Order: sequence, then structure tokens, then C-alpha cells
Amino acid sequence: MWLIYKTELDFLKSRDAALTLSFAERVAEQKDKRHLVFASARFVPNKMLLPLGVEYAPLPFALYRFEKE
Repeated sequence: MWLIYKTELDFLKSRDAALTLSFAERVAEQKDKRHLVFASARFVPNKMLLPLGVEYAPLPFALYRFEKE
């Protein structure tokens, strides 16, 4: 299981927080099992992820919540 996450709201809204093909290919180098990646977005379709053994799961919306002081 993989998590692309930082506790910064700006990061979660950025392109850096998304699952990309290059990240999926790096993860897939570990061929012993399937990989579940939690991320705020994905920039690669499932039909390209599945042959790599990578599955995308969106982050729960509650992680974007923040408290105003």
C-alpha cells in the first residue's frame, strides 16, 4: 500500500499529490504483489495501471478538512 500525502492543503491540491504513470512504474518494480495507491488524483487511466499491478484509490475527503483559527 502506498500513500501520496502531506498534511498541507496546498500540496493536496497540487499536481504533485497525484498518481502519475512514472510513480506507478516505480511502484510496479516490486513485482511480488499488487499495489494500492492512495492519492488525491490520478493522471493515468486504469487500463494502464492494471497491467502494472497498481490500483488507485482516492483519498477520503475528510483529509482535506482543516480548522480555521
